[in-house]
Amino acid sequence: MKLHRLLDDKRRRTLIAVTLLALSLITWGQLIVQVFWPAAFQDGWRRTAIWVGARLAIEGQGAMLYDAGAFSSASIRLGAVPDIFDPNSPATILPYLPIAGLDVDTARTIWICAGLIFFILAWTLLLRALRLPPLVALALSGAVPLFQPWRANIRTGQDYAAALLFIVVGALLSLRMGPQTGEAVPSGRGRGSFAAGCSLAFAMLMRQFYGTVHLLPALVQRQWKTVCAAAGIYGAAVLVTLVWLGPGVWGTSLNLITTWRERPETAVNAYQSLNNFLTHLFRYHPQWNPGPILDAPWLVAPLWWLLAALLVAVSIYTIWHTRTSGSGASAAQRLLPYALATPLALLISPISEDYHHTLAIFPLAVVVGVLVHLWSVDHAETAQKQPGYGRTLLPWLVLVLAAVLLGIPWRYYSTGGNLPEAEGWRAFFYYPRFYGNLLLWALIVTLPRLYNLTPIPLALTPNPALPKN
Repeated sequence: MKLHRLLDDKRRRTLIAVTLLALSLITWGQLIVQVFWPAAFQDGWRRTAIWVGARLAIEGQGAMLYDAGAFSSASIRLGAVPDIFDPNSPATILPYLPIAGLDVDTARTIWICAGLIFFILAWTLLLRALRLPPLVALALSGAVPLFQPWRANIRTGQDYAAALLFIVVGALLSLRMGPQTGEAVPSGRGRGSFAAGCSLAFAMLMRQFYGTVHLLPALVQRQWKTVCAAAGIYGAAVLVTLVWLGPGVWGTSLNLITTWRERPETAVNAYQSLNNFLTHLFRYHPQWNPGPILDAPWLVAPLWWLLAALLVAVSIYTIWHTRTSGSGASAAQRLLPYALATPLALLISPISEDYHHTLAIFPLAVVVGVLVHLWSVDHAETAQKQPGYGRTLLPWLVLVLAAVLLGIPWRYYSTGGNLPEAEGWRAFFYYPRFYGNLLLWALIVTLPRLYNLTPIPLALTPNPALPKN
């Protein structure tokens, strides 16, 4: 009888695996045919600003980067869709230099193809590090092509897949094991510390704000080699562009970056960060926000600073107390501090557009890894007639809700501004990505405390009760 049941289990697992594999082939095939191929080979490149900026730099016209009219005219001259360079720093052009001399269509094809490769590499490395059960890995791999922000990233030809790869690589290298003990080295003395800093520096070059926030775990956990490597490489990039383009360009950039939150167009609910949420609720503008719940612009800045400081403070506290010094915690548990930086960055960013949330794939996968590990512990407890399963139900529900809010193709904005129905109190129904990030951030912060993984609050030091993953 036991052998019969075992065979039945194997057949059932095989059937599920074949079904999941077939579904994965369907979702990836649909992504390639309907999203990737048109974006890479047929449609125009929708987000060409940084490529245009790199082209202008090599033409000796870097002064045009932050001149909206001149930049738009130059974009049209180059056959690109008019856009603005304002949210980007001058250093952002450096990764685009290898394709800056090509025509816009060839550059678009190379960039979007490279983005797909970057994403597949990031996803493969993440799955390998998390050591998820094969069925879970197959299910996630089949669901990833349906994640709307990544699809938007491909359609627009954005670079968040590349940023995702560098962030994932930086986090994994930060957790390199010690050569003798097999223990994690949290103090920045591991062999991968310098390489981790290099990877995070490249993330900063792609997207300076998100890359910088992802340095927070290394900074809090005193991984000084990582911090110094990232700061040194990014500083060198700043110096190169400062000499090349001139200090005036950098001065304009810093002024725009530091005042971006105050721009009236940030009230459009196409942006899904804390700043955009508060601006939409409390700052009237006849074009960008004709229907706030209250015209009280003086509330926006104090509320943002208060709530952003709270988010950062709680995140720092969590990261500090989730340091691991041994090998008892699973890989997913050790990655929690690094995963926490992603929803934090998306929440406090001046703007968080649809494709920015491609980065959320990293923390979503890490939390799945933690919950699967805890579920396996509960399974063992249930087999021993101890309480089990129930304690992971609520976190799974929260995770699923966060993933839905972050990944569904919601209709919450139009290309011309706010949706007419997103005015007044109804605006609360038009911030799904913001709520999804908030839920994900709160889940990562509370997971260690919920499960009492260690004797000290919010810590993930080794617990002998947990099996190694």
